[in-house]
Amino acid sequence: MPGRLASTVLLSLLVLPLRGLPARAADGADPRAFTVRDAIELSSIVDYSVSLEGTARVAPVFSPDRRYFLLITERGILAGDRIESTIWLFDRQATDDFVRHRSAVRPVPRALATLSATSNLPVVSGVRWLADSARVAFLGKNGGPNQRLFIADVKTGGLTAVTGSDAFVTAYDIRGDTIAYTTVITAPPVMPPGDEMVVVSEKSLASLLYPEPLSLEDGEWDSVGSYATALHVQRNGRELPLAFRWRGRPLKLFPTSWAVSPTLAIAPDESSLITLAPVAEIPPGWEAYPPQPDMGSPRLQPGDRQAVAEDNFYKPQQFVRVDLRTGEASPLVDAPAARSLGYLAPTTAFWLADSRRAILCNTFLPPATGGEAGGPPARSSPSWTWRRARCGPSSLWRCRPSARRGAT
Repeated sequence: MPGRLASTVLLSLLVLPLRGLPARAADGADPRAFTVRDAIELSSIVDYSVSLEGTARVAPVFSPDRRYFLLITERGILAGDRIESTIWLFDRQATDDFVRHRSAVRPVPRALATLSATSNLPVVSGVRWLADSARVAFLGKNGGPNQRLFIADVKTGGLTAVTGSDAFVTAYDIRGDTIAYTTVITAPPVMPPGDEMVVVSEKSLASLLYPEPLSLEDGEWDSVGSYATALHVQRNGRELPLAFRWRGRPLKLFPTSWAVSPTLAIAPDESSLITLAPVAEIPPGWEAYPPQPDMGSPRLQPGDRQAVAEDNFYKPQQFVRVDLRTGEASPLVDAPAARSLGYLAPTTAFWLADSRRAILCNTFLPPATGGEAGGPPARSSPSWTWRRARCGPSSLWRCRPSARRGAT
């Protein structure tokens, strides 16, 4: 499969119209040197994933029914100071037949969507198929500074903007008729100008060195990841009138350390979702969790106010379940996600079909089980194997806090 995949990607380099190449002698023009303009306007195949720190990687995006796959190209437009991205739709069988020499007809992709904008961030990112294999969702900038959620119809080619142009969307998940997404709500704190006295005891070093952060229009991946975001949920095209809360406070979501967007996972029955929420204070016992020794993450200490500050890059977070009927969030595991302590495995959740159990990735386990039969053992390192967190009234791991430590 890896060789076949590489062949498909290599084939796409030959199939796609790579605009901006210099003229050839065959069309009557003299050959010329390759210029900076040519380099800027040459199309490259990329795949910006909102869950992988914005790192560009070349990988086809296959539809669930395996009939199609997508490739995303990106090029600069020097005259307009813009970046242009296109999502290309390929017929998988036609491409496979050509690669295996069963057909001499070279497959021609169809441009499913083309967007352009002046931006330091990718113009198109987070491309994924919806379950029906008939629609494709993605985040994109279409001429304006804000990243929006779009859905493209594969059959008709229609493009629908799910979110407005006045909000910057950082993450999303779609399940059935339910769409969850996050939008930027606050900027990092700004120091007063001039010679005014500033209390620095509760400020981070980054906020002192860079008191005026870049605007979203000029921001890059690392700066976007420092913004707090608000959770929104749409159902059947209308936003649910919910005030999301976590431990009595408005719910604010942040990317985990070294990430660019919050984790969102809607349950199959669309009644709840799993995400990661920052803790307001470090619970007793969390100092037992060891940081990854090579990443510089500090050990958690109860009572450390700076550790839980919004502008702290290493602020601890934990997996929570958000009830989409009430807006209340409740802890799933009484332990921190391991990423804020320097363990850079994917930190995400996958629901099982019964909507009562989920697989949580890259989280520590509670330090004690309270003696409950069948509970997980005490751990001083993150659980690298996937663990099921059960969310029903008859389950060991409940979505409601328990008086017994570790049974959350």
